[in-house]
Amino acid sequence: MIAIIKKELRENIQWAAALCAALGLWMIWAVSEDSLSGMGLIGAHIWALTACGFAGAGFILGMVQVLQDRTRGRWAFLIHRPLSPSRIFAGKVLGGLILYLGTVMIPLGLATLWMYTPHHLAGPFDWHTLLPRLADILGGTVAYAAGLHCAARQARWAITRLMPVVSAGLCLLAISAGVQSGALTAALMAAALAVFLIAAWGAFCSGGSFENQPWFARAAAAVDVGAGVVISVNILAGISVVLLSTMGVTRNEEIQQSALSQYKIHSTGQVLYYSQKWAGMDDAHGNRVDDWNKTLGMETLALEAPTNLTGPYGGEMPQGFHDQGAYMERAIDEHVGRMWMQGYYVHSRRTIEIYEVNSRRFIGSLGPDGFLPPDQTPQPFAQPVRVARQQLIATERDVYETRHFENMRKVFTAPADESIIDASQSFELKLIFVVTQSNLYILMAANPEAIAPTELVWKEPIRIPLDHGFPPYRWLNIGRPSVDRYVLQYTNADVMGLAQPHLPDWVETASASGEITQRIEVNPQPARYSSIDQPRFEPIGCVMPPCFLFVFDGPSREEFLSDTFHGAPTAICTLLSAIMVVLIGKRYLRSSAGVWIWTILTLALGVTGLLAMMALHQRKAMLRCNACGKMRPVEQNQCPHCSAEFPAPAFQGIEVFETAQGLVAD
Repeated sequence: MIAIIKKELRENIQWAAALCAALGLWMIWAVSEDSLSGMGLIGAHIWALTACGFAGAGFILGMVQVLQDRTRGRWAFLIHRPLSPSRIFAGKVLGGLILYLGTVMIPLGLATLWMYTPHHLAGPFDWHTLLPRLADILGGTVAYAAGLHCAARQARWAITRLMPVVSAGLCLLAISAGVQSGALTAALMAAALAVFLIAAWGAFCSGGSFENQPWFARAAAAVDVGAGVVISVNILAGISVVLLSTMGVTRNEEIQQSALSQYKIHSTGQVLYYSQKWAGMDDAHGNRVDDWNKTLGMETLALEAPTNLTGPYGGEMPQGFHDQGAYMERAIDEHVGRMWMQGYYVHSRRTIEIYEVNSRRFIGSLGPDGFLPPDQTPQPFAQPVRVARQQLIATERDVYETRHFENMRKVFTAPADESIIDASQSFELKLIFVVTQSNLYILMAANPEAIAPTELVWKEPIRIPLDHGFPPYRWLNIGRPSVDRYVLQYTNADVMGLAQPHLPDWVETASASGEITQRIEVNPQPARYSSIDQPRFEPIGCVMPPCFLFVFDGPSREEFLSDTFHGAPTAICTLLSAIMVVLIGKRYLRSSAGVWIWTILTLALGVTGLLAMMALHQRKAMLRCNACGKMRPVEQNQCPHCSAEFPAPAFQGIEVFETAQGLVAD
């Protein structure tokens, strides 16, 4: 096997060098962009490089390794060496992984050393930011195994041969977007790598034939090829929906029937409801409100995130293993003269470190005792920082007000049995809102005429008890329609305005002393003001796998079944696909049991089940039987219908080996 490894290194070193050079040029550009932003290894450009570039490099290396041995005569020479196909495959994989790791780790290592050097990065360097990049290297090995499988399969390039790379791409995307634990990320990627390697091994050892593989290799191939077929078909159906909608064939019912919200909070603080009589809003007594578009300005506090720092994207969402906010977040962004200063909160050190962007110099840090010059070690906060926005910094216990770094003071300390979830400051109203698990504290300025925020003197906070938990509610909106009244809105709607079904919103009114005076339960679902009911054609309904029905529960399942534009096409296409499997299954499958297994799978997967069977199994070459006249597979010596064997070829006298018939003829 050592000879196989040396062969792979010798034959593919030029491909690895070319890919390394391409990744190096891409890395130079990415580092130049992300070093100025201060995010370093967790910058958007470097993330795009490691996530897409490393996977692409692995896929190309896997493809090249197998394709170059598939040329005429070379495959026979390779496979007839005194080694088993499994050991040859293992040698290929080891040689390919050595080349892949060298290809991706050289540019990443050089970029890491460059950013670690002082005055190269306009922000702090944290070794923990290297972890998601290492996860991307592991993800590239999954793409490498998918490349091996694509090259080893016997299928058409333009149809199904590239299906493994589609499923590998979605797998990596799902893990990167949905997993928030480093250990779980590594475990899932290792599992995906095992599946793709087993599928590639089975295809390589069987010469690309699916039927001759062991059962576990066929199962692995069915997973990655079948998943690729399902994904590709649904993507094509979605594209067709968009194209048909632009042509006027389809109608987007949600857009036409959801233009108005079910309710709205007016600038006076009252709740307005959608009117059934006119395209507007009425008050609680059904009276028409002409100025219903004047809404109450409210401060939004995110109560679902472990930290609510306004990072480089301004997002207030949960931070996972692959997110920038899991390691470092931009906490301060100020311009003082010609100096552009940015402060970064480093989670692992609990420090806020400030850099001047243009010169990329470290100019100091912020801690619980205020600003520290660059010659002093940054002082960590006692608790993790939860909020850093609008000159406001909040830990789990304290809230600080800061201005131009040097001026920093503590304005609020939470009770011993409470911890701060979020905080916000309204300069227009001269208010500070602090939210804990059970209470809302409002700090009001005693001298609202003050201009500078640091000149404000804050009164004792007003405490308003919170009646609803977080979760299930994700957001708390706070407004003040008058001096002696506050309005609180509990909602679960996301940033797109979509609320979780069957969970009402609550609008509460509180007095200046913090007493709740009114509670209103409202429907968060959008109003349906249009009765348009025109037929439309949705291609995505024809390819919807019926097994997706089990994802829904309760009323969602009933809505799914009652939707004639998804339920009916799905049922019809599923039945037609199952019938097609029964009719043409013998052309692809060896046994009747296989036909019935794929029929059951098609009833669960719909059209994609039929396409997956056709993608995995090769269509048999058929010939008409001379005895019974029915079509019989060429690969079987006996006809499955009449058990007749193929007739012996006629004697022509030019045979290399003389037969008994030839001897008699002489």
